[in-house]
Amino acid sequence: MLFVMPFLGWNAYRDLKSRKVSIGSLFLFALLRVLLPLWSWGKDYLTLSDETTAGFVAGALFGTALLLLSVASRGGIGSGDAFTAMVAGAYLGLYKVLLLFMGGFVMTGVYGGLILLFRKKGRKDTLPLLPFLLVSGAVLSVLELMQMR
Repeated sequence: MLFVMPFLGWNAYRDLKSRKVSIGSLFLFALLRVLLPLWSWGKDYLTLSDETTAGFVAGALFGTALLLLSVASRGGIGSGDAFTAMVAGAYLGLYKVLLLFMGGFVMTGVYGGLILLFRKKGRKDTLPLLPFLLVSGAVLSVLELMQMR
């Protein structure tokens, strides 16, 4: 989560302000993920995960599946969210990126239900996902720290 939280934080801010994800940050963090193994010489202390390379590829493939879902739903899920899933999945692996997105989807659903209930927005209005992913990531980080103790 060391590299994922700043990535999510910046893009959550952008998502709230402009409903867009920074292409530059996607590229930068994807490139950083490719370069990390070269920098750490095989040590796992920078990636903060015990998953194999296959796990990271599977995590990135989760983002690809979301991108296909985005196309199929004609933007019901934004393509920026899918690209964010690809990058986060490359860092976290499949299991953790699924937890991250499951938490984000649940929080978004609860918030969406509440604003519908109180008639603040209609059912056709969209909600940004990345701020909820940031909160989900923070919760997962705290849970990871609690496990380390």
